[in-house]
Amino acid sequence: MTYNFDGYNYLIRLNRGERLSEVIEQFCCETKVNGAWVDGLGASSEATPGFFNLSAKDYKWRTFAKQWR
Repeated sequence: MTYNFDGYNYLIRLNRGERLSEVIEQFCCETKVNGAWVDGLGASSEATPGFFNLSAKDYKWRTFAKQWR
């Protein structure tokens, strides 16, 4: 991971093979960021998005195990 700060925003670049959740956690620990929103651009070899089902009170996850661009 590498990151830059322009005075207002951080730009984070992940290296191939890095996991997004681990990089965000490491970044927040290093920079003491307490809250943020995340936008992304790039590709992934695997993704597991999820959403919270209010009626079931449970998360629903789905893994896509191919390259996404």
